Amino acid sequence: MRPSAEQLDSDGQSVHALRQLVREWLFTQPFHNLDLLASSLRGGRTLTREEALDRCTTGLGGPCHVQAAGFLQLVTSLGFEADLAAATITHPDDHLLVRVLASGRVWLCDVGNGQPYVEPFPADAPLRFAHLGWCFETRPLSGAVELRRASPDQPESRVVYRAALKPKVWADFSGTIDRHHHQEGFGPFLRGLRAVRMSTDEMIVLRDTTLTVYREKTWHRIELAEDNVGAILRDRLGLGCLPVDEAVEAWLRARRETS
Repeated sequence: MRPSAEQLDSDGQSVHALRQLVREWLFTQPFHNLDLLASSLRGGRTLTREEALDRCTTGLGGPCHVQAAGFLQLVTSLGFEADLAAATITHPDDHLLVRVLASGRVWLCDVGNGQPYVEPFPADAPLRFAHLGWCFETRPLSGAVELRRASPDQPESRVVYRAALKPKVWADFSGTIDRHHHQEGFGPFLRGLRAVRMSTDEMIVLRDTTLTVYREKTWHRIELAEDNVGAILRDRLGLGCLPVDEAVEAWLRARRETS
């Protein structure tokens, strides 16, 4: 039988603190690709690590490399031993997580995938957890952790990624980050619009013109007119401090090219 998060928490107070940090981060930092889209109009300049940290310090979030950099800075400042780690979604090492040592065990924290991974993943034991109708299972592999998920609108469980346990640093991901900023098709971020805001009782997901709201026992979806997307980003998702107009312009250009 797979242990619950509460059972795994019994081995130390530091794991409890780590769990709280993951949740508070997810409920504070939005996931989005607005900077990547906007920068594509200006030659695709890649955010520096310092700029990524500033996005998180001001509560403006971003994609995985921005949020992983920020969360790593947070947990190390609080005394945790931590590094970055790589996962493979579509391309090798195309996703960043944070690898943390807590209570003598290795845990993987994913705060930058736009999904409610409200628990750290143990490297040495399977785990099952849920949030707002989304259900997740992790299992240890040789030198890695596999993550599966099912959601209310996609109830069939599927593998999301396999994350390697080997510790990495920011420089190890320079090629991946550069490809996310410049290579169309490496990920969805140069042609698709993505933004997620989550809390304890609601998750709002904008995927191009599709707006989906998940709650504990229900979910609903509406299709937006293109002209309304900017307002949703500013007002509903609270991203008005970001380059929304430029991001929407870049997204619309990409949409026209592929239609």
